[in-house]
Amino acid sequence: MINIVAEEVQSNANSEICCFETQCKLSDSGNLYFFIVYKMKQPGQYSPVYKSETRRQGSNGFTTWNPCSIGCTDLCNDNVEQEIKFEFFRNETSGKHKNLAHFITTMAVLKSGGDSCVMPISGSNKCTLNKLHFEKKHSFLEYVFGGCDIDLTMAIDFTLSNGAPNNPDSLHYWNM
Repeated sequence: MINIVAEEVQSNANSEICCFETQCKLSDSGNLYFFIVYKMKQPGQYSPVYKSETRRQGSNGFTTWNPCSIGCTDLCNDNVEQEIKFEFFRNETSGKHKNLAHFITTMAVLKSGGDSCVMPISGSNKCTLNKLHFEKKHSFLEYVFGGCDIDLTMAIDFTLSNGAPNNPDSLHYWNM
C-alpha cells in the first residue's frame, strides 16, 4: 500500500523565495568564515534556518559566499516585520567557533533595499547582500492545474541474489 500525503499552503501565504549573495568585511585575521541565518521564534529566541559554507577571506579583505535561496516562510513565517538574524563566525577546528559579528533585519528592510542591501555590523565591519531578489514559489496545485503531468514508475527486484523472501536476512523478507 502506498500513501501519498500533500499539504496545500493557504493561497494568502507569501510563497516567495529570498535569493542573495553575501559579502562581508570582517576585521578579524582568521582564515575561514561562515554565517548562519536565524528566524525569530519569540522575542530574544532564534532558530537557525540556513548555514553557509566556510570561505576564506579574499585579498581585498572581503569574504564572499555562494548565492543562497531561502523560503520567506522559513525566514519569517511570511511576516515582513518579523526579525531575521545573521551571525558571522570564524571557523575553528576545535568546533568552538568564534562569533565575530551579527545584525538583525526584517524582510521589509530587505525588500526596500533594491538589489543590494548594506548592513552595518560591529565596528567598521559591514555586510552586503548582493543580487538580492525575490522569486515567486509556485505551489504543487499550481503545477497540477497548469497541466503538469505526474508519472509513477515502480520496480520490484526479486532476483535470487537478494535472498529468499521467507529468510529474515533477505532484502525482501516478508513476515507472514
